[in-house]
Amino acid sequence: MIIPVYQQWHYIDELLRYLELQEVSRGLFELILISNDGELPLTLRECSYRIKVEQCEKPGSYAARNRGAQLAGGEWLVFTDADCLPDPKWIAEIEKGLSNSVGKGEVFAGNIRMLKQCEFSSIYEVYDFVKGIPQEVYVSAGVAATANLIVEKSLFINSGGFDERSYSCGDFELCKRLRELGCRLLFLRLAFVCHRVRSTWPAVSTKARRIKGGQFLTSGGGGRLRVVIFTLLPPIRSILYFLRMRNVSIKHRVLAILVQLRLWGVEITELIRLIVGANPERR
Repeated sequence: MIIPVYQQWHYIDELLRYLELQEVSRGLFELILISNDGELPLTLRECSYRIKVEQCEKPGSYAARNRGAQLAGGEWLVFTDADCLPDPKWIAEIEKGLSNSVGKGEVFAGNIRMLKQCEFSSIYEVYDFVKGIPQEVYVSAGVAATANLIVEKSLFINSGGFDERSYSCGDFELCKRLRELGCRLLFLRLAFVCHRVRSTWPAVSTKARRIKGGQFLTSGGGGRLRVVIFTLLPPIRSILYFLRMRNVSIKHRVLAILVQLRLWGVEITELIRLIVGANPERR
């Protein structure tokens, strides 16, 4: 289990507590925390499972994940994020999926649910919760988010691992590359983690900038031109996505659309920064 940590050590104690609740043998998994901010915790919660803490000097979560993969002793690599909290049956459901595997060349993606407080604290929290991380939709398109991604170690290493050039979208790029190698991507609905929502404008806009940087940097040639055109056009696809959500109130859908329209300006500004050679956002 590999988790990169960048300015999120305050989440780790609760994450360790949730991993302690896993309904599997503690010898079944090890946790590898990769510091990507030059910091190491003075102490960690005492746990019944193995924990390694290492540093990755190269900036970026994908470089940190690659470093973790090199250190991993298991046959399978399970990727998640520092701001996620796993369901108690998470590892058990992953193990079940692996045992039902029909052979080599299968990659698995678990479910991701957004975690919020009882009441929304801001319009931005509404947006992040409603938008979510629709892993099942991603998998149907042949990609998956690293918040809940499971890859055989030998396959990961042989494929070259994550592209370390960008700070976002490297998970999609890896999945596309694995599919080109003939791998199948399978969705594990019951193996889920809960992902904290972002509740402020700086947090939501920073994430949008990071994603735009990933889209721009992982695309080349005609792909980069498509990113530019897609960014400059109004976010119609996102608006339609929100409008079609039947399990979300009309009020919350409208609020999400308003935030999306505000983020459109942020994305255009970020695109211009990247075109003139500015460094991409990594938070």
